[in-house]
Amino acid sequence: MKTEFLIKKGTSHPVFCEDFFVIEESEHWLMTAVFDGCSSGTDSHFASTLLAKLARKAFRYHAKNNNSADSLAKNIIQSLVYDLLKVMNDLIISKMELLSTIIIAIVDKDTNRAFVFVQGDGVIVCDGKTEIFDHDDKPDYLIYDIEKIATSDVFFLWWEMHTQKRDFDHFHDLSISTDGILTFEKYSYENSEPLDSPLAFLLIDYSPAKDAKLPRKYFKLIKKHKFQHYDDIAMIRITNYDKKN
Repeated sequence: MKTEFLIKKGTSHPVFCEDFFVIEESEHWLMTAVFDGCSSGTDSHFASTLLAKLARKAFRYHAKNNNSADSLAKNIIQSLVYDLLKVMNDLIISKMELLSTIIIAIVDKDTNRAFVFVQGDGVIVCDGKTEIFDHDDKPDYLIYDIEKIATSDVFFLWWEMHTQKRDFDHFHDLSISTDGILTFEKYSYENSEPLDSPLAFLLIDYSPAKDAKLPRKYFKLIKKHKFQHYDDIAMIRITNYDKKN
């Protein structure tokens, strides 16, 4: 099982990249997550980075005591809610400073099963099939309802009613990405190589060759195919082609 990541600043953000990511692994589990800070928020790079650090902390705590990918994801998100509320109160941070989308993928390395939780916008690609979560740039950020879902009973009800959860059994190729991957545009046709889909090029096309790694493919996308993206991107790709299922 191989994990690759790519994080790049978009052309519309001259100072900070407002996306962030985290990859954590234990003996039985792999957690990958991407976060997209809201551009209309305050210090959005801080929001996405903070959520990533809190998710990492929660994974390290809960990974030892879970027997399913979905229960581990639920525990991580619940801890994220509690810790985020505490940070908000301790540091006197407003909700506008904590607007970030969340995509967390938990992989059971023993069974090759993945559970993905999405809060807000983003993209999941699994074995060539793409699912886009789009709320017309008005995603339901976790911070909006954080006081309501901080109690156990309300959180469990909220979790059960949450519709942006996906299961993948025996996958070969799984990627999660912020929605910046949808903002690639051709900036020049002069001496450019043809390419239909930057998303497919980065997250569906597969080759074990060294020049097929995400950073090199991204470089080729920019320099040879003449594409650029105006929004930040953070993506993680997990490939498992060598494992026999």
